[in-house]
Formats: sequence, C-alpha cells, structure tokens
Amino acid sequence: DYTKGLDAYLKKVIPELLRSEEAENRVVSPLNLYMALAMLAETTEGSSHVELMKLLEISDLQSLRDRANALWRACYSDDRRQTCLLGASLWLRDDTAYNADTLDILASNYYSSVYAGPMGAEDYNEALRNWTNAQTGGLLADQIEGMEMTSETVMALITTIYLKAPWAEECYQTEQRSFHAPSGDRELEFMTEQSTAACYFGKGFTAAGKSLKGGGDMFFLLPDEGVSLETLLEREETLRFLTDAAGRSQTENRGVTLTLTVPKFDVSSQLNLEQSLEALGVRSVFDPESANFSPLLSTAERSVYLTQATHGARVLIDEKGVTAAAFTEMLFAGAAEPPEE
Repeated sequence: DYTKGLDAYLKKVIPELLRSEEAENRVVSPLNLYMALAMLAETTEGSSHVELMKLLEISDLQSLRDRANALWRACYSDDRRQTCLLGASLWLRDDTAYNADTLDILASNYYSSVYAGPMGAEDYNEALRNWTNAQTGGLLADQIEGMEMTSETVMALITTIYLKAPWAEECYQTEQRSFHAPSGDRELEFMTEQSTAACYFGKGFTAAGKSLKGGGDMFFLLPDEGVSLETLLEREETLRFLTDAAGRSQTENRGVTLTLTVPKFDVSSQLNLEQSLEALGVRSVFDPESANFSPLLSTAERSVYLTQATHGARVLIDEKGVTAAAFTEMLFAGAAEPPEE
C-alpha cells in the first residue's frame, strides 16, 4: 500500500506551508514537494538522509522509490478528460564528476531528465527556465523569470506539476457579488449552481465539493464565523478531511439541495522553503558542515550543501474548470572538485 504514511506527511507539511503571519494567500502542492524531497533523499547519507526519510514517513529507499513511482503513475494523465503532468530534471555542471548510479536511479524511478552545462552561463539558465515554463504550461512565468544558477552552483533539482481539469458539470450562472476578505469587501465575479450533493459539517467549518471530469474533486471549506485558517489547520478533523478520502466520511455529512456560490479566482504564491523545512526537522542539508551528498558525487565530496529551496504555485478556477501548476527548485553549492585530467 503505497499510501501508507503519506497522510502523516501531508498532515505535517500542509499546516506548515500554508501558515502565514502576513495574512497573505498561499498556494502549495504537497505532491510536487514530495517528489523533490524524495529525490533529495536519494542523494544524501547520514543525518541529512535520516531527517528527510523521517519527514517523508518512510523507512527505506526501495519503499520510497515504489511509493514515488506509484504516486507518479496514479496522478499522471493526459487525455481528453483531464491533463495532469509531472516533471523532474537535474541540471549538472559540466566540469564535475557525478555518481552515474545515483543519476540512473533518479532517471528510472522519478523520470528525471538530466542536463549538463557551464554553470552561470546565461544560455544554460535560459534552458532551465524554458524547461520549467514548458512543464508548467507557462502559468508561472513571472516566478520562473528569476530562476538562475551561478558559477558556484553544483547542481539544480527541479520538480513540476501541471493540472488542467474541466468540471464534470460546467457552471453557467455567474454574477457580481461582494467577497468579504480580511482586508475588506471586494467585488468579484461569482459562480453559482444548485445540485443535490453531500455537505460536510466539521468542527469550525462547512465544506462541499465539485467534481472534476476524469476523476477527483475540488473541495471548498468555509470557516465558521471567527475561526481562522490557522486554527482550522491545527485540528485533526480538518487535516483528516483534507488528506484522507476515507477519513473524510468521518466528518458529519448529509445529502442536501446545495447552492454553491464560489468566486472565480487566480491565486499564486512563492515560498522560501528553508525555514519551513527546518521547522519540519530537515536541517542538515542546509549546513555546510553536516550536509552529506556523497551518493551524488563520484568523489564522495561532502562539502556540497543545499543553498536555496523555493516552491512556487498558482491555481485558477472559472466556470469551465481548474488550471494549476507548481514547481520546487533546489540549488546546491559547495567545493566539489572537478575530475582530474
């Protein structure tokens, strides 16, 4: 059962990544981050490896590969009903020796493309940005524009996801209404539909879903008056509802004639992951003294460390359906020596 332990990972990362002291909108893809962290675990040993495996809630590398591969195959689709594309790539420097076995594992188990070039060269950076834009349908062009590798970069690891999913039933009724945001009311275009559907009544929230063509649902959670997002995400029932389809049935629900009124929206965010990952127990990879990336480098050089971890995501909904994309970028630097002539 490849999902065993996955809900525990989700329950840890979702509250941490969505928490914001600045009352800003946040968008995250736990699946996209999982793939990046799994690939990172493949390249580490020692405390760096132990911390990552603990966060991923998995005991050994073969189980990790089986789960990541199963997740990839379960989520990937590209047909007339729904498009969900996952991607991964490694960007290597052309004057450094890498462990071919590790690169083969990443390619065969995580479907990672591998490139090599002169670090810091604008053409190489442009190739990285073009690849990431292509994998995310151009939805994150503004965030990807700032991506670059420097002459100090030893490797870049990028994972992506792109989703385009029509509603099973389109919303045909739209109207201008007031949206009550924390910063004040805003006039937005809302979609409204009536149907016989399940409505969920949790502690501090009411929720309903809208089905997607090709499978899956988008759920909308409405907090009770005076209940904050942070408060909801601290509660086991909320996290169970968000992460476990079977557990969702444990939330009180009943079939009702439901009027669902939702604003069209286009929300994006970009997060520096270092603080969040350290709060989740992943610290060693950021420390030049303790980071251990010996499975990555054929010289077993251990002075390489993670210098940057970024997660960008965007979600749009309208009367036709959902479009979304995310990327995770990890940059490594250090004193890895080039191979001898």
